[in-house]
Amino acid sequence: MRFGEFLIAKNLVGEADIAHALEIQRQTKKFLGALAVEYGMLSRLENIQIIMAQREGNRSYGEVARQKGLLTDAQVEKLVELQYETSLPLGKILVAETPLRRFDLVMALKEYVARYKS
Repeated sequence: MRFGEFLIAKNLVGEADIAHALEIQRQTKKFLGALAVEYGMLSRLENIQIIMAQREGNRSYGEVARQKGLLTDAQVEKLVELQYETSLPLGKILVAETPLRRFDLVMALKEYVARYKS
């Protein structure tokens, strides 16, 4: 069970709240290419080359970058990690956008971890 589903099951938020928070999370997530340029792994031109090739072949950014020899597996993994670290956490969005209180979120997270992640 995902954490958002858990929050819905506990009647702390509604399905629409989760959908809205996930959309905010998606919109604020940095693209791998932007992160690669920001962290000096690629030039802007290399990033554009990858994006163009990606669109032509309907392949992932990391796949194209590795195939072109512009990024290594380790670099792509690091970029994915950075992307995750720089995105807004679902709970933070829910507390800001819904009546969910931070205390209730923390208590639900503790229960969720104890039940599903142990």
